[in-house]
Parts: sequence; C-alpha cells; structure tokens
Amino acid sequence: MSRLAVPQSHLVKREEKEDKLERLLRRHLRALAESTPCDAAETNCLLIARSADSPVAKLLLLYGAAGSLKRFSVRAIFAFLGTAETVRIAEACRASEWSLQVHWARDLRLLEAHEQLVLGSATCWIGDSMRREPLSHDACELYAPDCPELTHRAHRFFERLWQASEPVFERQGFGADEAFNPALMQPVDRATTMGGRHGPRTSA
Repeated sequence: MSRLAVPQSHLVKREEKEDKLERLLRRHLRALAESTPCDAAETNCLLIARSADSPVAKLLLLYGAAGSLKRFSVRAIFAFLGTAETVRIAEACRASEWSLQVHWARDLRLLEAHEQLVLGSATCWIGDSMRREPLSHDACELYAPDCPELTHRAHRFFERLWQASEPVFERQGFGADEAFNPALMQPVDRATTMGGRHGPRTSA
C-alpha cells in the first residue's frame, strides 16, 4: 500500500504569500461544498498571526467580511492588536456570523511561535516566526492541504499557545438583525506589547 507524501516546506516570495494561501483556503472551501453540510468539525478554523496585517490574517478577514466563511468557528491568536485591526476583525465576524474568540500573545517570548492556519481536521499551513514581519522578506512555509497527522500536531500546538496567551474577545456569533458595534472589540495598546516581558495569563 502506498504512503501519502509528507508535505515539504518551500521558500515563498513575499509577494506570492497571499496567492498561495488563497489557493489553500479555496481548496478547503471546495471540499466543504462537496461534503456533508452538517460536518461542523470541518468549519473549525485556528489562526496564529503576528497581526491582522499578516497575509494569512488579511486573507481570512477578507473572506470573512465577504461572507464566504459563513458559520465558521474561529479562534485566533495575535501578537499585535490595535484599534483598526480590532474593527476589521469584528466586521469580518459580523459578516460571516462567526463564533469568534481572540487571544493576545502578550508574553514577548511567544513571538518565537510560528504563524499558522488550521482548517478542519486535515488542512494546515505553517509560516514564519511571529517576530519577523511577513511582508518584508521571503520565508520557508509549509502547505499541507491533505495531511491529517500534521494538522493534528498543528492543532495541539495551537492549544498550548492558546493556554499561554491572554483572552481579549469572545463572541458566539451575531444575530441576523444585530447591529455591528466596533466597541465590542477592545483594542490592545501596541506599545504595551513592546514594553518588556510579561508573564502569560489565561484569564481576562
């Protein structure tokens, strides 16, 4: 019996990041459209990103704001959050009716963690360390569109980082007639994240 090929990391030009990530996301959405609609596990999305301006976060927020990720359950960890970013995240949540939780990787040591996207049970992407600005350089990235084992490991890593990061926001989805209120997303002072090391907290 043949074995599945193990995904390999590849050097990705900074200007190609969003295109390659979009192909991965679109592939997952096509697979969802062809599968059982009630398979809620496949609409789980786990995101680790330096900021809302990281290509992986921008893509997810773009698709969310366009209503292309309806009813997804999203958990996101960011190293940096500011007022503009939180408004964009909340708008994407409203448009796609996400169940959304956001954590802040407040401890500067957590910047060593790599950006990551986990889609369902078999698709994931692993990028560069969060301490490096993704739009300023090329980087080795790993794309795994059909790899349950690697996705499971990425999921476990996310859960460990989730426990070490600080809750910022939680929303169980907007009602159809509920007005968007940017104040629901409380901004984190970007300067605070650069002011020294903080011990990780797991409660707000």
